[in-house]
Amino acid sequence: FTGPIPVPAIVALSAVQGIVNAFDMPARQAFLVTIISDKEDLANAIALNSSMFNAARLIGPSVAGVIIAASGEAWCFLLDGFSFFAVIIALLSMENVRQAGRPGDQPGIMEQLLEGWRYVAGFRPIRSLMLLLSWLCLVAMPFSVLMPVFADKILGGGPHTLGFLMTASGAGALSGAPERSAFADW
Repeated sequence: FTGPIPVPAIVALSAVQGIVNAFDMPARQAFLVTIISDKEDLANAIALNSSMFNAARLIGPSVAGVIIAASGEAWCFLLDGFSFFAVIIALLSMENVRQAGRPGDQPGIMEQLLEGWRYVAGFRPIRSLMLLLSWLCLVAMPFSVLMPVFADKILGGGPHTLGFLMTASGAGALSGAPERSAFADW
């Protein structure tokens, strides 16, 4: 709302977002296991969580494209920020969440990190998957950063075009979601 954002501020915000994501994703996936009381439902919960994440990738860009076209980027960011209140309220309203206890004789974080690296380096299938994932993150995931330029300069579009492109990405991810989910039981 105050005007253009300087590039150093964008770099700093991107670094903070990367740090937040480094803790958020593993914590969220570990938390999913603690809120499922019946372990037979765990596969469905994981599939449903994946489907919801990909559905957000489908719906979010469409809504964002409409908001940006109608009122600008600032309003889009403001509404996105307010949308997190729903998540916070949902988390605060949860009851009977099991506390994951930590044994007192468990090694520290550095020992666990080194043990994880040794396991990945020593077990070929996991090492191959980690290398593939690293390669994909390096060359494929930055497409979302380049998508606005692609929509504007190559396709000659605007916010609507960007919304359609990002929605197509979400639709592809959602269509490739695991087949086994809670929806399959309906």
